[in-house]
Amino acid sequence: MRAAKTSIRLLKEDIQLEKEASKAYVSWAKRFDEDYVKEFFLTFSRDEVGHAAGQNRLLSQRETGDYEVKLFCPQCGWVLNFGRDPDVGYEETCPMCGAKSMLDEKEGDFLLNVVNY
Repeated sequence: MRAAKTSIRLLKEDIQLEKEASKAYVSWAKRFDEDYVKEFFLTFSRDEVGHAAGQNRLLSQRETGDYEVKLFCPQCGWVLNFGRDPDVGYEETCPMCGAKSMLDEKEGDFLLNVVNY
């Protein structure tokens, strides 16, 4: 769970939202007599169930620490991959703009500090 505080919180909130949306779509499907309209809403409900399942997998990865730390370059927005369980202080050079950033940790989340540009 190291340095994933915010992503864990957001994933939990999103999972709850997906579950509530699925129930709402089922409820809406029950209001109509036409099969094609019912199926329209039930398809959305199944989609939400799938989204929740995917978010649960991501949550499990965050809680066990089994995920790659990827952050956006503070200079250009390119994705920087720090791999699994990186050490604070690790420096990465952006392959797009050449800015060098150092991995830091604050209040349970990873962040980047620009070392030079």
